[in-house]
Amino acid sequence: MMRLSRTALALVIACLCTVAHAESPAEQLAAASALFDVGKYSEAAQKLDAFVSANPTHAKLGVAAFTLGRCRMELKQYPQAITAPPARTVIMKKEAMKGMRTIP
Repeated sequence: MMRLSRTALALVIACLCTVAHAESPAEQLAAASALFDVGKYSEAAQKLDAFVSANPTHAKLGVAAFTLGRCRMELKQYPQAITAPPARTVIMKKEAMKGMRTIP
C-alpha cells in the first residue's frame, strides 16, 4: 500500500510540474511544427491557435497563422482555414499610417 501511495504522489508531482511549466513562444512554435510535420494536424492546430491568441504581436505571428490555416485545410475545416489577417498586420498598418498626413 505504501508503494502505491508513493507512486501516486510522484505522478501528481509530475503532473503539477508539467502544468506549471509554461512553454515559451519559440517552444510552442517548435512543438506545433513538429506535430504538423508528422501529420498530427489537429494537435498542431490547437498549439498554433493558442500561440496566435497568446502572442498577437509576435514576429512569427504571420507564419503561425499561415500554418494554422494549412492545418485546417488538411483537416478539411475550410471555413476556419479562411481567416482574417493576423492582428500584427493590422497593428503594422496603423503604425505606418500614424506618420502619414491626410490630403486636404
